[in-house]
Amino acid sequence: MVCTDQEKQKGLAILYSPSDDGTRPVACDGSVPWWTNQHIELIHATNPTDVSTAYVGQGNTIDVLVNNLTAATIENVNVEAWVCNFTLGVGPASSLPPPGTGPGKLTGFAPSVAPGATPTRIHCSPTWTPTSDQIINVDGDHGHLCIGANVYSDGGDGEPLPSGGFNFCCNARQGQRNIAIKAVPGGPGMRQLIFTFQLANPNGSRQLVTTVDVRRTTGRFAMTAADRKMLQINPIVHQMTQNRQPAVRETETVSAARRPAIDIHSLPNHAVPQLVRALPVSLAQFRLSPLRLAALDLHLPEHGTARSSRLNVTLEPAERTAIELRVEFSAGEQVGNVHTFDMLQRAENGDILGGGRVFAVIT
Repeated sequence: MVCTDQEKQKGLAILYSPSDDGTRPVACDGSVPWWTNQHIELIHATNPTDVSTAYVGQGNTIDVLVNNLTAATIENVNVEAWVCNFTLGVGPASSLPPPGTGPGKLTGFAPSVAPGATPTRIHCSPTWTPTSDQIINVDGDHGHLCIGANVYSDGGDGEPLPSGGFNFCCNARQGQRNIAIKAVPGGPGMRQLIFTFQLANPNGSRQLVTTVDVRRTTGRFAMTAADRKMLQINPIVHQMTQNRQPAVRETETVSAARRPAIDIHSLPNHAVPQLVRALPVSLAQFRLSPLRLAALDLHLPEHGTARSSRLNVTLEPAERTAIELRVEFSAGEQVGNVHTFDMLQRAENGDILGGGRVFAVIT
């Protein structure tokens, strides 16, 4: 991995987590999950507190939270963003193009961004309304997309995205958010998850020989406080509250049967704890599963039947292909258990081009 002095210089930044201070390069070996950037948000009216999910038939757009890591205000700040269909290698060549299938490049502008710890929210346009066939994984009326964003100023802090594409490990002005939350339904015996996503060549002019691998992530990066909140406000949890209501205690003055149903779609951020208190204990207290997996691998349907936790693929310029994450869980899994999986796409030299994270929630 080669980083230029301009890329490494601190200035405007799309920080991937509260612990990110903008120092670059970050580890590009998969040990730091910068592809789960918390300062890139997918905005829609259906569920304003859920910023990781696109809703079919509803207007969706992108907000990017930009920090200024210098001591002086930076003026005339521009954001450009691309939406991909849960794709590891994000970029203009792998994005959902207009018209009809996606928004193309979204752009936003702020007259200035002040220094300090509080980011400036920059709203991007246009707004687009996806259909179910534009989202590779749809659960009812919602699904998950990948977003890549770049920020720069007219005064020379950063630059428009170069023709070579994103360089996330080197440049704090660039960010990727690629997170999916999938329910693993209950039932006797083995539980299985098949999650389809896309492997893409983000470069539109040259062939890419790439490696994609998957791992189960554990440790402090597996489920942060922000991740836990995201799980609590996701539509999957909303469905849990409908299917698994807490038991009614006879001593309650107002019976649970007469309480109004919780409308998660109308909850502001400060109301999330109220929702958590309304959940059964097994659901409110999400926990990383301690159990071993029965199987974990990747499968390329268009490239034969090979299944492995690491696959080598050659992609032509701007080519994309479907790939499946396949997981078999232990029969002993409990409701509320969570498994975190990270899929990584690497260049020939081993550097990570992009990543994606899947939270599998046992329901």
